[in-house]
Amino acid sequence: LSQLANDAQGQGWVVVNVPCIDGMLENIVQGAANAAAHLIDAENGARLTGISLGQMIGLEWESADSVQPTWYARLSSLLDKLENAGVGLLITVDEVRPSLSEMIELASYYQLCRSLFIA
Repeated sequence: LSQLANDAQGQGWVVVNVPCIDGMLENIVQGAANAAAHLIDAENGARLTGISLGQMIGLEWESADSVQPTWYARLSSLLDKLENAGVGLLITVDEVRPSLSEMIELASYYQLCRSLFIA
């Protein structure tokens, strides 16, 4: 797996290495986002939703954290951005346990992803 990861990085791919444990899906999304930060535009964490003028000027903000998309939605968004940058994502999973619910979930969604390779 290490050689595969090195080869992928040498070809410009983003690589995420995770153990097959509970929480691995979140580790994949966060690790991929961190590894790809230099390739994609950072999203603003808040947006302006209102301005009031009266005795005082006021601004109303909505935090991006108010909406919690699923791990797959966040990974899909990241993959779209990487694809636009001409970059793929390699995920290596160490010590695969086929019975782990998150491994089953990852395998189920894998077929829907573009520019993604899991080893």
